[in-house]
Amino acid sequence: TTLTARPEAITFDPQQSALIVVDMQNAYATPGGYLDLAGFDVSTTRPVIANIQTAVTAARAAGVLIIWFQNG
Repeated sequence: TTLTARPEAITFDPQQSALIVVDMQNAYATPGGYLDLAGFDVSTTRPVIANIQTAVTAARAAGVLIIWFQNG
């Protein structure tokens, strides 16, 4: 599989690769979660969440292993 990237394309074997998603918890990344209720602006997480969803969908379609890490 080859991905278009800068400065050059990346070629990899999906069966020998993994997508690692680190610490995507509602408490830290969504309205109504812990950080939101503590007064932090979590609106900037929306584009990050959307990009992670896109990456996870593409990884699943390519048969790439997805590893989820959660802090705590």
